[in-house]
Amino acid sequence: MSLRIVRFSIVMLGLWLVIVVPWAWGDEAADQYAVAAGHYARGQWELAATEFGEFLRRFDADPRANQGRFFLAEALLQQGRPMEARKEFEEYLRRLPDGPHAKTARFRVGEAAYLAGRRKEARKDLEAFLAAYPDDLLNAYALPYLGDIALAEGNAGAAAEYYRRAIERFPSGPHAVRCRLGLGWALERLGEWDDADKQFDQVLASTSADRAWLDDAVLGKIQTALGLARLGQWDRAKSRIEPILAKHAGHPAAAPAVEQMAEAAYAAKNWPRAAEWFTWLAESSGQAVYVNRGLSGLAWTQFRQDHPADAAATFQRLLDRKPDPAVAARTAWARGYVLEQAGQHDAALASYRLALNAGEATPTTPMVLLAAARLHNKLKNYDEAAALYLRLATEYPKSAGLDAVLYEWSWALSDAGQAKEAADLLEQLHKEFPKTRYGTDAAYRLAEQAAADGDREAARRLV
Repeated sequence: MSLRIVRFSIVMLGLWLVIVVPWAWGDEAADQYAVAAGHYARGQWELAATEFGEFLRRFDADPRANQGRFFLAEALLQQGRPMEARKEFEEYLRRLPDGPHAKTARFRVGEAAYLAGRRKEARKDLEAFLAAYPDDLLNAYALPYLGDIALAEGNAGAAAEYYRRAIERFPSGPHAVRCRLGLGWALERLGEWDDADKQFDQVLASTSADRAWLDDAVLGKIQTALGLARLGQWDRAKSRIEPILAKHAGHPAAAPAVEQMAEAAYAAKNWPRAAEWFTWLAESSGQAVYVNRGLSGLAWTQFRQDHPADAAATFQRLLDRKPDPAVAARTAWARGYVLEQAGQHDAALASYRLALNAGEATPTTPMVLLAAARLHNKLKNYDEAAALYLRLATEYPKSAGLDAVLYEWSWALSDAGQAKEAADLLEQLHKEFPKTRYGTDAAYRLAEQAAADGDREAARRLV
């Protein structure tokens, strides 16, 4: 949030300049000054800066030099060159601290730093101006600038005070709307949601607010609703967000905010509210990425509500949208997991196969391989389980949980009647993961086998 460069005082200075410049051409210095002044009066800032710069280079001792330097700084400021302008304003004040433009120059020094993003210098200079000229009209801009700086520095309380002072002192005009917007953000950060919302409403009701301010006010209202949701005030959050979504569903912040509200409700196990907001994302956000996230969130919410059939159907809706391979694989795994928990094992295995055949490997692939292997193991499909464990250990040898994979794989081989292969895996597990619970149990099982084979020394060592 930043205010536009100040225009009203520059226009007045330009008119004054036209009046006082003598138009009778005389000496070279007067001619050069008149050319620069003409460009300035017409708002030709680049030409004015060039000509005033040339005037100062050639005629720095001229009686008009200090005034020329001030107008050079003004022209530079209007060109969007604030730090160059600040340097010239400071030089003007050094040479003529009580000059006719000293007050404006002191304000411009702080304003230039503000426009350049130099908050520390801007705060110092603007606070000095405010203290020196408490009743000056330029404080209609100095106060909002100071509010912006305080807000950017995380001092919402100070920001709110500056904006309030500006509104009280200067209740009409474009700056008042801008200050209400800033005050709304300061109050939002202070957690004063209702008061913040009122300020944003005043901005939206204004006929003088530009599009950017209106969008910012909508964003502010969305943030107040999100703040209520984060506090668990679900009904108030709902009543706050619904009218916003009715009027501003296409606002860039609407879908991200609703997603955060849905996730907050999900984390709090408020399933009805989570389902409501995930449904809005899926059906009303109009953006593919949020539609997909809404469907996924809704499916998990349905699962948590003990509606696995609904959850599986919602995951299928997401798969029917043909998302990218990573999303498709993750969704197919999730659908398989839900079906497995519901006891629909064949359907779960089919979904796991879909996840594994979704295309190239994705971050979900190891998780799917493990889930499918465990389900086959559970169903006593030991050969299928062993094949999946083999693939998992071969393709992802550095994945977390490899000790568990080796352990479960050894049991699958043992149950399939492949005792030697199972023992080889236990040896590997014992050597590579001796201090994990799986490595310890592998040592115990190997010791048992050694004792059964009559190798007491090996059994004793393993024990």
